[in-house]
Amino acid sequence: YECLGIPCSDVGGLLDGDDYVDGMEPCDDGSSVDDDAAYYDDLEYVATGERTAIASYTPASDVTPHAAIDLDVNDMDSKLDEYDWDGAWDAYDLGGNSIKTYDDDGSPVYRTVRGFSKDLSGEATFDEYYSYHGDNALYADDYIRAALWTRLSDASTAKESDRPDLFLDAYISDVMATQLAIKGAQYQHTWIYSTHELYSAVGKCEDGNVDDASGAPHAWDEGWAFYAGSLAGEDGKDSGVLSYALADKRCSNFGTCVDDEPLPTWRESDDGANSNVNAKLLRLYRAGLQAVRDETRCDEASGYIERIVAQMTVPLVQGTLRYAWRSDPKAGNETVSSDGKTLAEANAFAAALVPRLATCDADAAETVSTNLDLPANLADAVPDGFAAVKAAIESTYECLGITCSDVGGLLDGDDYVDGMEPCEDGSSVDDDAAYYDDLEVVAGTAQIEEICDEDDDDGWHSYRRQLTTRRMNSCDGKGQSIPWVNREVYDIEACCDTDNAFFFLLMALFWYRPAPTNLEVITWFAFWVIVFFWGYYKIANIKEFNHQLEEEYEKTHFVAVEGTTVAKAADDDEEAARCGDAKEDPDQVDLRVN
Repeated sequence: YECLGIPCSDVGGLLDGDDYVDGMEPCDDGSSVDDDAAYYDDLEYVATGERTAIASYTPASDVTPHAAIDLDVNDMDSKLDEYDWDGAWDAYDLGGNSIKTYDDDGSPVYRTVRGFSKDLSGEATFDEYYSYHGDNALYADDYIRAALWTRLSDASTAKESDRPDLFLDAYISDVMATQLAIKGAQYQHTWIYSTHELYSAVGKCEDGNVDDASGAPHAWDEGWAFYAGSLAGEDGKDSGVLSYALADKRCSNFGTCVDDEPLPTWRESDDGANSNVNAKLLRLYRAGLQAVRDETRCDEASGYIERIVAQMTVPLVQGTLRYAWRSDPKAGNETVSSDGKTLAEANAFAAALVPRLATCDADAAETVSTNLDLPANLADAVPDGFAAVKAAIESTYECLGITCSDVGGLLDGDDYVDGMEPCEDGSSVDDDAAYYDDLEVVAGTAQIEEICDEDDDDGWHSYRRQLTTRRMNSCDGKGQSIPWVNREVYDIEACCDTDNAFFFLLMALFWYRPAPTNLEVITWFAFWVIVFFWGYYKIANIKEFNHQLEEEYEKTHFVAVEGTTVAKAADDDEEAARCGDAKEDPDQVDLRVN
């Protein structure tokens, strides 16, 4: 086989039904069907110019080996399920799936999950965790070491340094240890390292290194690879075992999946994601990739990172809330019956979330940490109740950059669990709809249909809009209900500057809009109603002002005329008296009376 250039995994074994024929099993040379995965991915890139998608995101560079880090997490999980503690630690510490480079003799050097626990000081998100843990850069590694400490052999590399000061007095069953360790790997290791790659991408962008293969775009792609992993598949429908999968799991618990009503106006049912979180992250990552390819747009990419981290926090919030309720003896009451499993899960989610809460409100963080700590007696779980945990977390939403509609409420069938309904902050799933529509334009993923029934034969597309919004996918012009205002481009570029904002405003206000949305119609009518009443009010004011001027003029003019007339009448009377004329002029009498 080696001489022929084929491995055992290429040939397989002879089957009889679902089993191999005796003596015809596959040979064993250490190969697998995933060998040379990066090579064959690269061939597709050579042939098509596009990389293989990872959970609906198409990277600009080869990050297939990076995404394979989730295979180490999966191996770790399998060993933990078997209570093979040292085997689980080796998967975490040594890896074996995500090739980083090759040494001088051609042997692969692997990146590892444990290697993600390192000093990343200077990065905004890591600094929150670093500060909360007292400048301990290895806080994530310490969490897993402490969880497994009493179960690992003395020869384990976990014990090359002192035991971390965690869980010293806590009761930790085997099932609890498995949850603490695997969720620590998923949501404290790969989660934070995913954000690290985004900050690294911006740094390279600012340095002018925007090469797809090795610069800012490659680092940006790595961020998604460590967030989604390889097991999510090309379309993300397999979910996988990393944070991408968590968002899809929790959305079904909190009513924030694509199938939940209402569907956000900025989404379509086949947009490549299940949860609202992953749908937003896809748009942010795609737009960010284009930004870091241009050294003049690095600040734009930084803005995307803030929103990415905020959305990545949502599943951590959902996980913490769900397991706080399930662990509360006065609510779900599953702590004792699960031998502490639900409480361990609550603790693991809280450990990933609390440092972010502490940045916003130290008291809120303390409330969550205290209630979801691991006690010596499981009956003492969640001492203040899940409601206190929920209120503390919700108080930080605005600071975290998330909303009540982002999180949703814990469902029991079609109804919310009592006390776990969504909070109320006036938000909706349609908030920032225009923003997320525009991200698709920035990313270049929104496509225009070439031919619509309304297109004129002579090429004058009076009913054919080319929008920079989600509606560009719809010929009828009303396929998506999106916010005002949408920039439109018509076939009139020969006469007019279609990039001029004032020109577009005039088109909108004077109804040069062949296919407006309902919201645009309402806005148009509201505008002209306001203009009408404003104009009516201004004209009325002008009339009133003119009337006052007229009255003032008449009053002043009359006084002047009256003084002159009365004086003249007095002279006439004196003259009449001298002349002995006793007869009075009736007009003069009337004038004096007046």
